[in-house]
Amino acid sequence: MSNYPDIYSSILEGLNDKQLEAVTAPDGPVLVLAGPGSGKTRVLTHRIAFLLSQGVSPFNILAVTFTNKAAREMRERIERLVGGAFGSYEARNITMGTFHSICSRVLRRDGGAIGISPNFVIYDDDDQIRLIKQALNEIGLDEKQYAPRSIQARISSAKSALLDPEDYSSQGVSSYFDEIAARVYRRYQQLLEINQAVDFDDLLMKVVLLWKSYPDILQQYRDRWQYVLVDEYQDTNRAQYMLINLLTQEHRNIFVVGDEDQGIYSWRAADIRNILNFERDYPEAKVILLEQNYRSYQEILDVASHIISSNRLRRPKKLWTNKSGGALVRVREAYDEQDEASYIAREISRLTSLGEYTYSDFAVMYRTNSQSRPVEEAFSRYRIPYQIIGGTRFYERREVKDVLAYLRLIHNPHDAASLRRIIENTPSGRGIGKGTMKTLEDLASRAHISLWDAIEIALGIKSLEEVGAFLPNLEIPKLQSKAKESLKQLVGLIYELREQRDILTLPHLIDTLLIKSGYASFLSSGAEEDLERLENARDLISIAQDYAAIDTSEALVEFLQEVALQSDVDTMQNNGNQVTLITLHAAKGLEYKVVFIIGFEEGLLPHARSMDRESDIEEECRLAYVGVTRAMEKLYISYAFHRNVFGATQTNVPSRFLANIPPDLLDGSLPSLGRRGPGRLTSTTSPRTPSGSTYPGGARNYSGQSYRPFPSNSNFVSSSNLERIIQEYKPGDRVRHPKFGEGVVLKVEIQGEDAEVEVRFAAGSTKKLLASMARLQKI
Repeated sequence: MSNYPDIYSSILEGLNDKQLEAVTAPDGPVLVLAGPGSGKTRVLTHRIAFLLSQGVSPFNILAVTFTNKAAREMRERIERLVGGAFGSYEARNITMGTFHSICSRVLRRDGGAIGISPNFVIYDDDDQIRLIKQALNEIGLDEKQYAPRSIQARISSAKSALLDPEDYSSQGVSSYFDEIAARVYRRYQQLLEINQAVDFDDLLMKVVLLWKSYPDILQQYRDRWQYVLVDEYQDTNRAQYMLINLLTQEHRNIFVVGDEDQGIYSWRAADIRNILNFERDYPEAKVILLEQNYRSYQEILDVASHIISSNRLRRPKKLWTNKSGGALVRVREAYDEQDEASYIAREISRLTSLGEYTYSDFAVMYRTNSQSRPVEEAFSRYRIPYQIIGGTRFYERREVKDVLAYLRLIHNPHDAASLRRIIENTPSGRGIGKGTMKTLEDLASRAHISLWDAIEIALGIKSLEEVGAFLPNLEIPKLQSKAKESLKQLVGLIYELREQRDILTLPHLIDTLLIKSGYASFLSSGAEEDLERLENARDLISIAQDYAAIDTSEALVEFLQEVALQSDVDTMQNNGNQVTLITLHAAKGLEYKVVFIIGFEEGLLPHARSMDRESDIEEECRLAYVGVTRAMEKLYISYAFHRNVFGATQTNVPSRFLANIPPDLLDGSLPSLGRRGPGRLTSTTSPRTPSGSTYPGGARNYSGQSYRPFPSNSNFVSSSNLERIIQEYKPGDRVRHPKFGEGVVLKVEIQGEDAEVEVRFAAGSTKKLLASMARLQKI
């Protein structure tokens, strides 16, 4: 630091050697590989401040982040760093923001060259879906058959890969559905232009087109932004990569910060190869590794390093810290998800009662949103306040509220709020428009009857007198045939479900309404996020198992009351001192003193949908790594022997990622696990239990009762067979049987060297079929 004038001393103060090397690097391409908790934001802000101190004009600096919040925080830090010596004027005139916000400015100014009005509007997700529905209708396709959200996902992926409608038709079509998406994409893009609108993907794609088509315009921006800094470079997609590449080819002053070990957004079209190939794109690049961690104890870092060590697509790093004296990472096998959640609640209660931590110091992390429900219920029992980040509370999620609306209407057809929700939302495209609804609502208002009564009267099912409305001169409205038919189907469905209520158990009633309403089919035909919504909806079946033994009419009342009270408890806690419940994806960039990661099991982490490709398994491993490195002081990892999935209990295998962790780094016992290649799980000889049965991990005891986690007919030791079956059939897969028709896979159970696949067919039946003989065909 003594080599620099005193005027810079505040900018360079407090940096470690590697951070100092990065901040003061000479002009040219620089790649900073920043491990978790190593101060990457500090390096970025101090680098910008250093450039200003070297006489670089703030007008020549472009800093790109992935959130507006991050951009605001960086600007504030820079203002504090340079405010005294150079004035905050410089900081305010740096171009800083997200890729989308910066591209929007470019198009407002120069988009006219490619036919974009400076007054364009940006369509959000709902706008896009409506436009896709319009495009479907205009080209004569049924939106019920071709899910608009799934088509939207195809179009977004195409734009992220810089494929316009013509390119996508010639290069991106690999199936019949892709052909449909290509036709919709073409019309959708035409409608955007007619409406003088762009979607979020257009903002990036159109700037690439602009700069490639008009080199003189590109040169203006090259002259303006001579120093380009990019945060989270591992999360860039093809379009973002091209933007940066085009902009920096002349001056080559590109400074990127990222970590390939934290690349977890391929489902957003992020391409980890962008950071892995940086030195290929810029052979003269200076590469600096930030390995000193300021967040976590070494024990946590060692576990993280061993988890990620099996990945091939990475540059080895050695995370280290000066913080010593931390606790071993605690690993625990739970009997089921309720036992797992109760353990977490007890441990949080214990630590807070000792005065060691407050509730806001804790976070519970999980792979999928549906895993939060048992934790929420346990926290309510233990009176632990919590907040959900990266998702809404379980009972407030749209798909859960949709199913609950059906249940409330079965219980009480006069519940107008639930009726409106069903008509408007679940599933879409019922054919009952706003005009029809207004007509019915006017009738209900004039006759002082419920909306349900008004529908029955308009359909001729009941008379005014039968519903207690004695208005002989009241004119009954005539409905359009399409709306009338749709209303008949809805009323018939509710009548049928009310009859089924007296026959079926509550779990079977929910199962039946998901099928007969078309809601399960509606979600299962959509994009990956819709499949997760279907998992959440089906999780209500698991909850309803507790009411299966009592009369369904009584069970339904108690169930709905329990749900209402659960929601009330949730909304009462809002004092800021709360435990955080968060998905692993949403946890990136955050930190907590104590972290619980639940569901460390095959099928969850790694997720069942990732089993087909090694690159997907590696991303799941990175996701586990991100979760582990959020912990500052204590880390708990848990997995459940049993887990209730879609109303059925499954026996689970601990995650293969646990096999990478040496036992001396853990507090708690693991099954006897070995390794077979990167991230692969195998079993070794299992110890004998006191009862004489053998299973990995030895005996466990829960609530004073011993049990045998892996029954004698379990195929736990044959993990290669397990992986093959998981890859072939997964819950949520749509399949076709030559006799029973189309259906959805509910669960897969190992049966010796074969597997039993349980499928719910569209006709309403549920069958258990042997995979080797079922002749099932994936759709």
